[in-house]
Amino acid sequence: MSREKQASNADDVSIQNKMKILFVRHGETDTNIKEKQGEAIIEDDAPLNENGKKQANDVARQLKNERIDAIFTSPYKRATETAEIIAQFHHVPIIKLNELRERSCGTLVGDRFHELFDFDKDIRGDGIEPVGDFFQRVYNTIEKIRASGYNNIIVVSHGGVSHAFRAYFNNLEWKGNLRVDRLKNCDFRVYWAEKTS
Repeated sequence: MSREKQASNADDVSIQNKMKILFVRHGETDTNIKEKQGEAIIEDDAPLNENGKKQANDVARQLKNERIDAIFTSPYKRATETAEIIAQFHHVPIIKLNELRERSCGTLVGDRFHELFDFDKDIRGDGIEPVGDFFQRVYNTIEKIRASGYNNIIVVSHGGVSHAFRAYFNNLEWKGNLRVDRLKNCDFRVYWAEKTS
């Protein structure tokens, strides 16, 4: 057997042990607009607005030629609606995971909301999910997804969850403010993970 063939087989094994994860933030909601305008926001289960539906259709077309085995989604309407729109090009199961829901942040606004993702400040209060608990919840969910046996998946979730995903796959320390490199609505990132099943 040639060295070239041996290298090819090694690459095949490597690929077989990898999972491709396309992380998509959900489309726009009216709550997202209020946040941008600096209004006080309360975590809700708002559906996509018309622009959000357009964004979801746009990203669905971008991803239509991807080989997808399953779509994991937060159970919140804005995420499941985005997932369902993406799924129109893929005949695969849509799996709702409660652990992919957005972080509970109480009623916060503007810079104060941004500070919630600062591990050094570790802001706590009524209705606020501690930042360490939130990141650990998402990390545990990623491990659960890695053990699912799928090769190529889409995860549809939220802005807060995207920060935890970024920290996990970049081995970031839990210090300072990790709400950086923010995804816009229906932007996506690609991650590769070793499968554990």
